[in-house]
Amino acid sequence: MTLIKLQTEDEGVVVFAPTPYGKESQSALKLLAGDTPNVKYLVAPDFEHHMALKGWKEAFPQALIIGPEELRAKKKKEGLDIDIVLRPQDGHKLLQGKTLAAIGFPEELVAEFDVMYLPSHQNKEILMYHKPSETLMEADAIFNTPSYEQYKDCSTNPRGFIFPNIMNKMGFEGCLQRTMLPKIYKDKSAAREAFKQLMELDIQRIIPCHGELIEFPPTEMRAKLAKLVSKL
Repeated sequence: MTLIKLQTEDEGVVVFAPTPYGKESQSALKLLAGDTPNVKYLVAPDFEHHMALKGWKEAFPQALIIGPEELRAKKKKEGLDIDIVLRPQDGHKLLQGKTLAAIGFPEELVAEFDVMYLPSHQNKEILMYHKPSETLMEADAIFNTPSYEQYKDCSTNPRGFIFPNIMNKMGFEGCLQRTMLPKIYKDKSAAREAFKQLMELDIQRIIPCHGELIEFPPTEMRAKLAKLVSKL
């Protein structure tokens, strides 16, 4: 989960890939936004990282949900709707400014974010680039395991056992990630073009849902991303 406080007068909060609305999430939210946080947007970035939406929506009924169109039917069973929808025709192109506004993103989000939707990814990935901090937030498009930072305050072994140990080879520059990347995209040429557009941005930080923070100067980050997607 990533929390972003908008640079607006009402200090609205964007919740990207929300984790269950419990003690830990509430503590992180309070640290960022105080005792009366103004949660305005809940981003379900794909088909996997959406299960905690209901708890957050119950706590902040005014919050708008952002997600892929294909997730709509699944969330309808929980009594939830996707308020701002990314459709297949919005995919594989960098959504900015008027283009982003045209699909329903409010001006305060357009001012601070660029968006990339990857419908060819098996999980229907939404990536959001926070312009003020030059940070790319994503769920399952890029991994950077093992997850030492995520487990530093608990007794659980971050390396796990059989399956987790395999996934621990999914480092940002690891061979397993380069091997797996072509297998998770139905349209590899469209995915290549999408990443090519992403690499035009000055990205100095990537926050994945799986693994460690990825930080490099933008030029170095661009080179490393180019090497990764060369396998597509």
